[in-house]
Amino acid sequence: MPAKRKKYLVPALLSVLVAGLGQVVKGDAKKGLRTILWMYMGFPIIIIGSSLLNAYIFLAIFATFVVIYPIIWALNIMDAYSTQVRIRR
Repeated sequence: MPAKRKKYLVPALLSVLVAGLGQVVKGDAKKGLRTILWMYMGFPIIIIGSSLLNAYIFLAIFATFVVIYPIIWALNIMDAYSTQVRIRR
């Protein structure tokens, strides 16, 4: 494995544990915090809110999130592994 990619392995592993944490560690805190908020607060609020409306709406939204959630998480891990560190001044 090239040395260039080794330094991105830790953020990718952190993103496996907590989606968005890899971006925070790499210096892109805004993107990482936005991902953390959506994955752990936004999506559950939408699912709980839909369960209060109607069972059919809840099932449709829940089924959609069952498919979308792992895809977003996998894309987040790939982003943490491949994107270069951003230094903001």
